Amino acid sequence: MGKEATAIKTRGAMPKYCLQNVITQMAYCPLSMAAGFMLGKGISSSAAGVAIALGNVLALVIQPWVSSTADGRRGPSVAQLSLAASLGLVVAYACGVILPGPVLTMASVVAVFMLFMNLLALVNSISVYYINRGASINYGVARGMGSLSYAIVASVIGVIAERFGPESYFVLGAGFSALMAAAMLLLPTPKDVPPTTGVQEDEGADVSYGSFVRENPKFLILVVGVSLAFVMASATSTYALPVMQSVGGGEAEMGFAMALQAVFELPGMWGYNWLEKRIKTSTLLMFSVAMYAVKGFVFCVATDIAMIYVAYALQVVSFGIWTPASISYANKFFHEGNKNKAVGLLSLIFSFAGVVASPVAGWAIDTFGLLAMLVIVEVCAVVGVILARIGLQREGEAETA
Repeated sequence: MGKEATAIKTRGAMPKYCLQNVITQMAYCPLSMAAGFMLGKGISSSAAGVAIALGNVLALVIQPWVSSTADGRRGPSVAQLSLAASLGLVVAYACGVILPGPVLTMASVVAVFMLFMNLLALVNSISVYYINRGASINYGVARGMGSLSYAIVASVIGVIAERFGPESYFVLGAGFSALMAAAMLLLPTPKDVPPTTGVQEDEGADVSYGSFVRENPKFLILVVGVSLAFVMASATSTYALPVMQSVGGGEAEMGFAMALQAVFELPGMWGYNWLEKRIKTSTLLMFSVAMYAVKGFVFCVATDIAMIYVAYALQVVSFGIWTPASISYANKFFHEGNKNKAVGLLSLIFSFAGVVASPVAGWAIDTFGLLAMLVIVEVCAVVGVILARIGLQREGEAETA
C-alpha cells in the first residue's frame, strides 16, 4: 500500500492471525528440540548450551534495530520484517541438516535462535497493530491455537527423531518455516494507517531505543526479573531430555511432556479475556511469574515421570497466563510509538533467560549433575519474582511513555 492509504482490511483478521500463530508454533517445536538435535550429533551439553546462548545474545543484539524499525515511520514494516525472518529460518534450518561438522551445526543453531526469537516478537506486534486499528483479534485464543499445533507436533516429533535420526528435527523446521513465510503475507502492516482506538499515534514515535530504556527504568527491572524467573523454564525446556532421562524416561516421553505442556497452555490463553475482565492485568502478570518459581520447585523434588508431567502441566498458570498478559500490559502502558519496543522486550524474555540458562545449565549438568542445575535455576526464579514485583507497574499509576 502507498502513502495514500488511510485504512486496512480488518475483516477476517482473526482467522488469518490464528493461522500465523499455528504455523509459527509448528516451526518453534523443532527449535525447542535444538539441544536434543545437537546432543544427537555428538555435541556436548556444555557446547550445546553455548550455541543456544549465543543465538539468544545475537537475538538481543538485533532486537533494538528490529523493534525501532517496526516503530519508526520509515523502513520495513512489521509484516515485511516477519517475512524476511521466516525466509531466513528456512535457510538456517536447512544448513543445520546439510552442513558438516559440529562447528557449522552449532552456527546453524545460533542463526535459528537469532531469527526465531525476533520473529516471535514481530508476530506478537502484528496482533497489537490490528487490535489498535479496529480488528476483532483475541490474542489469547490465537496464541492458544498455536500452542495446540505445537502440542500436536511435539507429540510425534520425538518418535520421528527416534526413527529417522536427530536431523529430522531441523528438516521439519525448514518445512514449517517455509509455510510460515507464506502465512506472513496475509496481514500487511503499512505504516501510514493511524490507530482507531484512541491511541496517541505520534507520541513516542521514533524515540530511540536507548531513550526508551532510560525513560522506563521500572519496566527494565520488570524485564530483568521475569527473565530470571524464566531461566528455570528455559533450562527445563532446553534440557528436557536429560530431565526426563533422570526419572527413567526417553525421547518419546520427552515429546509427550512437551505436548502436555503445550496443551495445558490452552485454558490460560483461551480464558484470559474472561480473567482480565475480573482481575487487573498487572495482577495476572505477577501471578504468572510467581508460578514459574512454583513450577521450578516441583522439578527439584520430582522423583518419577508423573511428577515431571505435573511440573510441565503448571504451564496453565505460568506461560498460559503470562503470554496474553504481557501483550496486554505492553499495549496498555505504552504509547503507539513505543509499543513494538515494549512488546519486543517482553517477547524476548526467553532470549534473556536463554543467555543465562543454556550455558549455566549445560555446565552445571556436566560438572555437578542434573539436580544441582535444577536448584541453581530455581534460585534464579525466586530472585526473579522479587525483582518483577519491584518493577511491576499497576493500573492507576502514571502511564509510561
